[in-house]
Amino acid sequence: MKNESVQRRGVAETCNQAAGGFRYLTGSCQRKFQAIKESIKGHLEAEYGNALDSTSIQQILNEADALAADTAFPTLFLPTLAEEKARAVIRWQGKQRLLWAKNSSFAFAS
Repeated sequence: MKNESVQRRGVAETCNQAAGGFRYLTGSCQRKFQAIKESIKGHLEAEYGNALDSTSIQQILNEADALAADTAFPTLFLPTLAEEKARAVIRWQGKQRLLWAKNSSFAFAS
């Protein structure tokens, strides 16, 4: 691991970097990343809150965070991954509603 100095708002922060991305963030870096996650969560709730409940949105964010953590730039990929996951969940829910409607009509026909 090598140490890399990152300049943020005029304050030097040290984050340990492994090949492929950041594996450990200092307290300050971690707080900023949490703020980014909260901002993304707010965006998802505003955009998809009528189709998804808060538990689903939190799970989507957690899964996107796990995927983004495997990249070299997690803060860059996290918003896009979260949005893609939200759209995928909404598509899946729509397909489930269609299947449920088809199966319900067969049940009432007999």
